Amino acid sequence: MPLLCWTESTEGWFSRAGARDELLKPAPDDALRMWPVLGRVNKPGNGDDPTLIDPVTVHSAAEPRTRLG
Repeated sequence: MPLLCWTESTEGWFSRAGARDELLKPAPDDALRMWPVLGRVNKPGNGDDPTLIDPVTVHSAAEPRTRLG
């Protein structure tokens, strides 16, 4: 599970005096986005290619599949 630290709460998170229980709560529903990407994203050596995170179309199981990278 990722930890999301909003700018206004980082001081309390990194401070021993901070009230961490107040900070440990689920993120808002719109805080994260997800979409399918090509398998190239997991291959070392691809560097910082911005196309690695371009969304791809996912086909249903009934459609013929092709290899996309």
